[in-house]
Amino acid sequence: MKHQEIFDFVITKLAKQRAISMNNDGACLYRKNKKANCKTKCAVGWLIKDEFYDPIMDAVKEDNTGILYNDAAQKALRKSGIRVDIDFLADLQNAHDLTTQQTLAGIKQNWKIAFTHFAEMYSLKTDVLNKAFK
Repeated sequence: MKHQEIFDFVITKLAKQRAISMNNDGACLYRKNKKANCKTKCAVGWLIKDEFYDPIMDAVKEDNTGILYNDAAQKALRKSGIRVDIDFLADLQNAHDLTTQQTLAGIKQNWKIAFTHFAEMYSLKTDVLNKAFK
């Protein structure tokens, strides 16, 4: 998948989901219930096929950062056919996670703003945002 395809796919999934994938401590998770078939996923979690998900990927580091950089997650992404630079995925994840943690009440509008900024950083088309977050 190319950057635009990943962006469009993730935005579409998150807009339909309209929920966050977070544990009780406020840390974002690839899968909310740590099960492969979970329907509540984080931005990058939607890119990992169920058969390649492993709960070890959701092991949160002490400082609650760098979860995307663990070996299990990178391996699952590769097996899922995702072959883009890790910085793109980290920025995509951050646009989702940081906005989610700011406020849950205005999540729809906050996601639209954050993902618009992300799209501008990577010169992506934003048509999907207008459809997803009307």
